[in-house]
Amino acid sequence: MGNSLKVDYAITSPSGAALSVPIAPTAPTALLLHAGKIVGYQHTGASNTVDGRAPEGYRLTKPYTGKLPVNVLCAGTTWARIRQQPQSYTAVIVMSKQPESGPQTAKAPSYHADPLSVSQIRL
Repeated sequence: MGNSLKVDYAITSPSGAALSVPIAPTAPTALLLHAGKIVGYQHTGASNTVDGRAPEGYRLTKPYTGKLPVNVLCAGTTWARIRQQPQSYTAVIVMSKQPESGPQTAKAPSYHADPLSVSQIRL
């Protein structure tokens, strides 16, 4: 761990369901938490795609994998402090929940909250 942290993730399904890629409206996003507060996050450049891939259906017969960086720290947090006490930090991946079957034919109305899925692990 230098001045960034890479978080590996894998999306699986016991039923081999299809995953809609790019994952929208909230693509997998990496966060770093300390005592339940966000202290670091993923900053990536502007892009016309959600997660850099062309739209496709991905059948989950094997995991859909990726790596995400936590490369920006919030004020008051330092990489030195994280290296000194890694057990005090949690890496989190947040993304939209995908439909359980069939294609997603329309976006939810803007007044509906984006249903999110969250996975976390201690450093």
